[in-house]
Amino acid sequence: MTTDCSLSNDRQAGIQGKFESSETIGSQSRYVGEGQTDGRALRYLAVRGGLAAWQERLVAGHIERHIARQIPLAELACLVGLSTYHFARAFRQSFGMPPHRYHIMRRIERAKAMLSDHTKSVTEIGLALGFNETSAFTATFRKLTGLTPTAYGRGEAHASTTSGFQYICSSSLGVAA
Repeated sequence: MTTDCSLSNDRQAGIQGKFESSETIGSQSRYVGEGQTDGRALRYLAVRGGLAAWQERLVAGHIERHIARQIPLAELACLVGLSTYHFARAFRQSFGMPPHRYHIMRRIERAKAMLSDHTKSVTEIGLALGFNETSAFTATFRKLTGLTPTAYGRGEAHASTTSGFQYICSSSLGVAA
């Protein structure tokens, strides 16, 4: 399967905004700095093997905009002008996880926000985020959060952490809960 790597709107926007921001999206710091107090410029050493900051922003933005569909690895690699093999290694170095896991994690984070809204059912949320069935959504959500979407939506996540905190505090003081 070949992928057309012509410049898409996402890639053009990423290349144009390449040096506009120095924020990091990945889980690891992109630069290790050695500051100098005598007015000389700071010297930075690039972390080897990861994506450039503009590539991280471009890929993360593309995943956010297309969160509900399957995104092939070749599409992401093409977006930043890398081979699929090099992209997969660089993505993992920058984000601390493979691209597919990052995509699933972002879906679940979006689901948490949608569940706290209480306006849509679990099925509607799962389908809106690209899961084919409610059972697939529920299994993935439970695997990553430890709770079902329904339990999370009811606020049991907060209740379980609060009661656990209460137990820890009372047991450390020698008081029975």
